[in-house]
This record gives sequence, structure tokens and C-alpha cells, in this order.
Amino acid sequence: MAPLFLEFDDLKLIRRRAVEDRLISTRTESAGRRVLSEIISRLALLPTQGLELVAHGRPEEARQALWLACCLRYPVIRDFAEGPLAESARVPGSSVSAQDVESFFLSQEALHPELSGVSGGTKAKLRQVLRLMLVQAGLLSASGLLGRGLLAPGITELMHEIPGAKMWLGGLFLP
Repeated sequence: MAPLFLEFDDLKLIRRRAVEDRLISTRTESAGRRVLSEIISRLALLPTQGLELVAHGRPEEARQALWLACCLRYPVIRDFAEGPLAESARVPGSSVSAQDVESFFLSQEALHPELSGVSGGTKAKLRQVLRLMLVQAGLLSASGLLGRGLLAPGITELMHEIPGAKMWLGGLFLP
């Protein structure tokens, strides 16, 4: 999908081409529309350099750029990155547990009213997906330990184009 954003400026055209080219494969048409809308909403927020990393960069660059896109798209994810994730990054060998994520979501219900009406099952899925995104971006190990690796090379340049992005990348070190 990112190459379409680099080629076209029109979101309607990007959506139509993605459908025509069958870029999203789902069991049902409605699920495909939801997934496509989600992808478009995230990619549309990245600057050109971020789209280049997603389209043509190394896998770790693409994953970290997509994490930044999620932080741009969802204030609650950005708040998590700036809060519990950043706080954990200050302590060597720290981790982010499922309980940490749960406590954060509970504390955010007043700030993000959309969370208060969410069912328990949906909250569990949100926690699971957030942890998966953190693992995929290299910010968290599968066991919950905060990642202390290096930022992907292209990400250091991208951070200068996105205000606040440095706070969203947890404990990763600049190369």
C-alpha cells in the first residue's frame, strides 16, 4: 500500500487501486474494507520519508515507521508510549507487563471517553494488539522486556520530521 501513497496523492484513487489490485486479502468483504480503511488512515499520516521506509526500507525500518504511524493515529497509543513505555525505558532491564497495559487503559478512560464503553473482550484484544505492535517494532521482547536495541537507520531521520517521535520509541538507542 505504501507505494500507492508515493505514487498518488488522492486517497480515493489509492483506495480504488488497492481494491482493484487485491492488496488486502480477508475472508469477507466487510473485513477487507475495515482493514483497508485502517491501513489508509495510518499511512496517510506518515511523511514521504516514512512512506519510503515502509515501501522500500528494511523490515525493522518499516515496523518502526508503522509504530510511529500508530502513535500519530491514536492518541491513547501515543500516551502509552509517552507514559508507561518511556518511564520503563529509564530503568535498565525493565519490562512492560500485561498488568501495566491494563492499568494504563483504566487510567485513560477519563481522558479518552471512547475507552469507557469498550467491552472486556475488546479491551483484552486491545492489550494483545498493543503488545504485539510493541514486539514487532522491536520495543518489547516476547517476554515483555523492554527492547534495548538500536533504532533502524532510517528512523533517526524520520524522527526529525515527526514532532514527539523520539518519546514514542521507548528504550531504543540511536545508532
